[in-house]
Amino acid sequence: LGTLPMPWLVIPLFILLCFVFLATTLDSAAYVLASVTTRELSGYQEPKRSIRVTWALILAGVGIALIQLGGLKPVQTSTIVVALPLIPVLVVLTLSLMRWLREDFGSKSENARLAPDTAE
Repeated sequence: LGTLPMPWLVIPLFILLCFVFLATTLDSAAYVLASVTTRELSGYQEPKRSIRVTWALILAGVGIALIQLGGLKPVQTSTIVVALPLIPVLVVLTLSLMRWLREDFGSKSENARLAPDTAE
């Protein structure tokens, strides 16, 4: 970053953007986890703020603990361990999407897909 033009501006801007990115990511993850783990939420209800804060602290604590354990290597290892079980789920989701698209759009020719509907 120091080799970029105006490093006195670029470095603080980069730090600010990293902070905003991490804060929004952590808040989104905490919101989803709080929504999933809160019973009796219906419609557009939001989970309690205390549950969101609890999840945010847990997620931040896990991240800090992994960094304190030894830098980047534990973070990389935990990422692989968490991601491996998700691969079959993503494969099934991809196959399901392809099947759904074939069912809905597979019978139409290229011209029929591009031409507007003129049925009266």
